[in-house]
Amino acid sequence: MGAFASKPKDQGIVKTISRLKAKDSEILKLLLLGAGDSGKTTIFKQLKILYGSHKHGVDTRARIGIRKPLFANIISGAKTLLDGLEELQGEGLTKPLESAESLAAAKLIKSIDERVNALEPEVAEAITTLYNDENFQTTWKNRSKLQILDCWAQLAANCANYPEWGGPEWIPDEEAYILTRIRTTGVVQEIFKIENTTFQLVDVGGQRNERKKWIHCFAGVTAVLYVAASSEYDQYLFEDRSRNRLVEALGLFNTVTNSEVFEHTTMILFLNKSDIFRDKLCVRKIPLNISGEFPEAPDTDIYEVGVAWLQNKFLEHNDNPNKFVYVHLTTATDRSNIKVVLEACKVTIVRQALQRMNFYP
Repeated sequence: MGAFASKPKDQGIVKTISRLKAKDSEILKLLLLGAGDSGKTTIFKQLKILYGSHKHGVDTRARIGIRKPLFANIISGAKTLLDGLEELQGEGLTKPLESAESLAAAKLIKSIDERVNALEPEVAEAITTLYNDENFQTTWKNRSKLQILDCWAQLAANCANYPEWGGPEWIPDEEAYILTRIRTTGVVQEIFKIENTTFQLVDVGGQRNERKKWIHCFAGVTAVLYVAASSEYDQYLFEDRSRNRLVEALGLFNTVTNSEVFEHTTMILFLNKSDIFRDKLCVRKIPLNISGEFPEAPDTDIYEVGVAWLQNKFLEHNDNPNKFVYVHLTTATDRSNIKVVLEACKVTIVRQALQRMNFYP
């Protein structure tokens, strides 16, 4: 007997199943974009720990490898604050150091190179002395006017526990690994899997001089994860002290989301550093328009109102009425938050990818 001929409908089902199987074996490419200091690299590190090469824990070699940059973060931050303490006196925002101990500590910190191989006991003691100085703390409270890490105080406070923390035998833990700032240059990639879906995450430097490298990463992108620091409405660029960071982030988002290259690419916006945004707006009462760049901003200290305004500011820059931008509030240093957000994003990304293949209505 001859074989039965397949019906057209059956053939269509077979083809669909074959395409789905092929899709399962594909890697979905995610491009992590955003301005410098937005927290992109911290999110990248968290994903490595949650799903990637560090999912069984950050290995000892990697943690030892961040000792030098971590110590540099602490020392350079202390120097920045000492310089800021002097600069801000002219604005009546700070007062000079007064105690002999603080003056001696400041002299020591100013005299050393931040690129140290080890944290010496006298340096740890000097950092602790300054950290506990009232006038130095006042400078820290006015840090929006300076170029300093958001987590500097968290790192510096640990110096009080030297040598258990920071001593010759100390191996940084995962928290220190996450908090240490190493500026991204070039392109960094990681393959990771969430359930049965495999992703390739690509992180590129966010500073202006790094953005020319972005074009080399655009091919085959499934989704763009655009990271913006929600807390930086009162801060200015490292590269250009006259340019407000939120203005820069909005302009860059406008360029990315309206690019023809990403016309059919899923766009996900991470409003990052939401914990710092809440602290600035609700606790420290820093107005949304303190820079003078946002006269339309609401005069509020209510978190939900501020977040709604910020979200709308970004969405206004999406010129395509048919392009939906998915928005998530994130705190990159909070791993549980990143896990919840990324698993929600995974559903969105996969669904959008299948829609483009006409698998979903």
